[in-house]
Amino acid sequence: MIRHTAGASTFPGFRKYVIEGATTRVYAFLNIATIGLVVTNELFLEPAIVDPQAAIRVIEDNRDRILGVKVRVNGRGERGAADLERLRKTREAAEATGLPIMMH
Repeated sequence: MIRHTAGASTFPGFRKYVIEGATTRVYAFLNIATIGLVVTNELFLEPAIVDPQAAIRVIEDNRDRILGVKVRVNGRGERGAADLERLRKTREAAEATGLPIMMH
């Protein structure tokens, strides 16, 4: 199984090679991590890849295909503060664009 979610940096490629090439309509929730999920734990590698302003720009440019903002949180142990900050940044992007949040 291949798992991938697109973030602000990877969404243009996702749109070009997946959405535009599909025979059915494809919609997405944009990952708040700019790289999306291209590695196992994208958000635990580098907090700087969580960029709500980049997410807002990509959402505004792709309103026809992006339905919301996705965030992944651990919810356990010492990462709680980082999870809350990630969720706050996700909410910033969601509120600025009027879109829902999907969290897991």
